[in-house]
Amino acid sequence: RDQLSLQLEEVAPTRMMVRLFSLRGQLLQTEEVNGVGIVTLPTSQLPAGSYVVQVLTDTGELLVVRKVVKY
Repeated sequence: RDQLSLQLEEVAPTRMMVRLFSLRGQLLQTEEVNGVGIVTLPTSQLPAGSYVVQVLTDTGELLVVRKVVKY
């Protein structure tokens, strides 16, 4: 409950940026990651609610946008 885990597939580029936004568009968290695998973002400081996760390449190309809900 206090973390968000993302499974990044092998088609993903080596360097990526994972961003977590409020639904109002406020950037709450940024994590730079390498390669594939599972990325975990801590969410203990966030209240219950809906958020948007973006995964971008190192050149800024948007790969994934997902809405997530913390209960």
